[in-house]
Amino acid sequence: MKKLLLILVVLGCNLLGYSQGSEVIVELTPDSALKIIGFSSLRVVDARFSKDNIGYLSRGIGNNKKRVKFPNDFKKHLEETISFLLPDKKDKPKLVLIFRDLIVSENIGTQNQYGYCNMEIEFAKQVDTLLYSLGTIKANVNEKNFYINKTHGKRILMALEDCFRKFDKTKWKNSEGILIGDINNNIVYDYKTIPPKGVYLSYNQMTRRSPLDSIGFEINQTRKSKKFVSYRIDFKKMVNPKLVQFVSDGRNIYMHANRTKFLRCGSYGKYIYFQGSVPITTKTDKVIHLYTGLGPVGLVGGLLFSATQDDSNTNTTTKGVVIDTETGSLHIVTDNYLYKITKQFPLFLKEYRKSKRKLNDKLKVIIELNSKYQ
Repeated sequence: MKKLLLILVVLGCNLLGYSQGSEVIVELTPDSALKIIGFSSLRVVDARFSKDNIGYLSRGIGNNKKRVKFPNDFKKHLEETISFLLPDKKDKPKLVLIFRDLIVSENIGTQNQYGYCNMEIEFAKQVDTLLYSLGTIKANVNEKNFYINKTHGKRILMALEDCFRKFDKTKWKNSEGILIGDINNNIVYDYKTIPPKGVYLSYNQMTRRSPLDSIGFEINQTRKSKKFVSYRIDFKKMVNPKLVQFVSDGRNIYMHANRTKFLRCGSYGKYIYFQGSVPITTKTDKVIHLYTGLGPVGLVGGLLFSATQDDSNTNTTTKGVVIDTETGSLHIVTDNYLYKITKQFPLFLKEYRKSKRKLNDKLKVIIELNSKYQ
């Protein structure tokens, strides 16, 4: 009986997702090949900014955050999976599959359980040692059922198939492609124009100007205080709101502040300025590198804003922060930080030092700096 119980436990762990300490392991087990697809895979390239995981889930006592990973190397596991899905044949061109994003997540409540997979693949042909991009395809797979925590692998496979089918319907066979330089080279953020209207799970997606497909939303002001305004954004299609980091309405950028609140930028340019309530325990020179990985909620690396609407909360204080689009990092706007970024424009700093150094004075410096980089 004990042996039978052990076998059942082992079989249970070999489902599409299982926990292992602080990690959730997701294994891809396709059961049929996509024979009608007109290409196969030469190799997989992992071009994600964060290579440490494929998502975070909150599980167990106290909702401990667990990293989601494949049972072995990301590239190796996908190559094995895709070689099964896209069998190699002599008459099929072999393409390089560049993974720009792969994120899984879940939202489990008392009544509803939702599972998500967001994927972005750039397809390329290889000529000698050069790669030519033939197009980038995105897939967003969302499901609602009572087995969400065990079916992440299924949704990844669905997203892979969706990307393959969408790309195969394009005119890629007749395309010469666009030469790709350094695959892993960070794309420079275009701070002269607002990113396209849409929902962004990461700063990386916003830099690539690649919002999630067909995710509608409605923005409503929640409450206005003397120092900042917060907004609630209602998403019209299934998307995990915990993972949305930025939203663009085509005119402004909104940044996720806490579980339900967003803040609208006060100045847009090389420095994207936001103003909200920041925990006073945060170090004044705290820097969050937005490229380093996707956290479970809010900003990468943890929430900087609390976005509380209770002005009597003594645990927070209202501050301004900026995203430096050149470095992909977020900084609290302190006197020291303003000194660093105004070295080329000493008159700005001189005027600021004559002021009362209030929030509006800091914002004025950021607006003046942005005007110099237009």
